[in-house]
Amino acid sequence: MNLCSSRMELRHALLEIGGTQQDHVAFEMTEQARSVLVFGSFCSAYFNHTSDLDLLCVGPGRRYKSRRLDIVWIDEKIARNTDWLGSELACHIKHFGASLDRDATWIDAARPSVWSVERKIISLRQHTEAVLEFWQELCESFRTKRIRLIMMDLLRLRCLKARQPVPVSGALATRLDLELLGYLASLDAEAVRLKLMELINEAADQPHGQISGESPTATAMVSRVSGRPVRG
Repeated sequence: MNLCSSRMELRHALLEIGGTQQDHVAFEMTEQARSVLVFGSFCSAYFNHTSDLDLLCVGPGRRYKSRRLDIVWIDEKIARNTDWLGSELACHIKHFGASLDRDATWIDAARPSVWSVERKIISLRQHTEAVLEFWQELCESFRTKRIRLIMMDLLRLRCLKARQPVPVSGALATRLDLELLGYLASLDAEAVRLKLMELINEAADQPHGQISGESPTATAMVSRVSGRPVRG
């Protein structure tokens, strides 16, 4: 876990990406949080003017989500619970996130769990069936968009099965098989279903990997596009 410079840096980032007055009001509410952790593109080389700011706040509060700001609130007891610490989000924050304070050491216990893998498999299968139900009515560009989301989640599943943290979407997107994506978007619903279910089952059957102490991509992911490193 890295240390984010300050709240002021986050305020400036919210201004840079065009946060609204309501966004800034919601951001100031995070002063009441026991801990504030930053994750997503802000902690990577993929942060730019089209990004949003992602925060995890520990304490009593309500979820806030807009185009430019996403604040997830979680109770402190839940944050320290082994079930939550086995989640995709917890593991992502541990390896790629940053904290505004030094007492968020509980996140160091995060490890991808069997539960997080099973949840991702179920989600993938449900998403696939939901998209294919209306497949014939979708234009090719929308088909491509939906298939891309499914394939991104397939990459996330492979990370979880390998017991590796899931990096930000920008980094994952570089691993997409664009040729396969375009091919799937051109097929009929049954052919797409067969291929996607084959890929999902293949990923689900992938052997569980070992927990690594440090992700090989973590160092490259903790600097903002401005080049200012997150302080360790």
